[in-house]
This record gives sequence, structure tokens and C-alpha cells, in this order.
Amino acid sequence: MNKNGFTLLVTLFLLSLTLMTVTTVTLLFERQIMFEKSWQDYYKAKIKKDSSFE
Repeated sequence: MNKNGFTLLVTLFLLSLTLMTVTTVTLLFERQIMFEKSWQDYYKAKIKKDSSFE
């Protein structure tokens, strides 16, 4: 059986690349949810303010 010394390095590189990708996607998703929630809160407050004048 032929042993390949680069297999571990390639595996670790792909693992770190995958972990970085998953972390980045998770952070972007969390920021998107926070952004949408801030817009939702803004419009809820605006509707509440506008309806209080009527």
C-alpha cells in the first residue's frame, strides 16, 4: 500500500475551509436576522406612532 503524506494536510485544510465557510454563513445569517428585526421594530413603532395621532 502506498502512503501519501499529504492526505492529512489536505484533510485538515479542507476541514478548516469548511469550518470557516460555515462560521461565515452563520454570522451573515445572524446579522441578516438582526437587520430585519430592526426594520420590523422601526416600522412597528412608526405604525404605532401614526395610529396614536388618529
